[in-house]
Amino acid sequence: MSAPLAVPSAATTASTWGRVRVLVLCLLYTLLSAWALVMASFGTAMVVLHRLPDPHALTFGALGAAAFKMLTLGPALVVLVTRGRSVLAVRALVLGQVVWFVDDLVAPQDHASLPELMARYAVSLVLWVGPWLALSPDRARLWRDPWPVRPLVAALAVLSALVCAPWVATITRLDASAMTSVGSMAELRYDVAGLGLAAVAALGLAAVSRAVWWDRLVAAALAWAAFACVVAPHGYGSPGYVGAVAVLPAAALLWLARPDGQRS
Repeated sequence: MSAPLAVPSAATTASTWGRVRVLVLCLLYTLLSAWALVMASFGTAMVVLHRLPDPHALTFGALGAAAFKMLTLGPALVVLVTRGRSVLAVRALVLGQVVWFVDDLVAPQDHASLPELMARYAVSLVLWVGPWLALSPDRARLWRDPWPVRPLVAALAVLSALVCAPWVATITRLDASAMTSVGSMAELRYDVAGLGLAAVAALGLAAVSRAVWWDRLVAAALAWAAFACVVAPHGYGSPGYVGAVAVLPAAALLWLARPDGQRS
């Protein structure tokens, strides 16, 4: 007489499906992370390889784009490393898409209408956040997790907004009609304005979170922006040495902050 066939329990089936979901999520965010790294490093690679057609004008924007894109797209790496458990990383991706949308309103790359922009960034939001919403068991935490306010960082975020607002406004008025061998000046203006918007947004998110990794990422991005100011003080949109002096203390303060050691 043969032994009875084992019937998988509901718990076993759920566990298997959970592992499959995590695997698929990790595969998708591996691709998104790779794309984020390519986008963030492209400008810097052009500088290092001396491939910019006008280094004097374009170096600041090429370097600054790295900070802009790591702040807005880089959290995809954290989603991957934590296998989707970092809610803050997903919040940062959502905020990053909002920054890109606002950036396209104030420093447009083309002449798209508002409905076209909304449709474009709705698709982009689905691309960057949709896999997590579809596959992560932690998706309810996106709005349920607390937003702990850190007064000192909040004050820093407000101060940065007051400083960056006139600078970004100046960027939006720069001529962007010229074309170069690596793209239009409108794309460069978009990246430079986006750097200011992303820095303010990132500090704002740091003010309502307590994650060491986010503080360090924002601090590193600010330090990189200061480096770009020093390397190309007279470049297109560069705030020069004054910008570096203004940014470095904020980067140091955030790097040395101790947000209770949370990493989510």
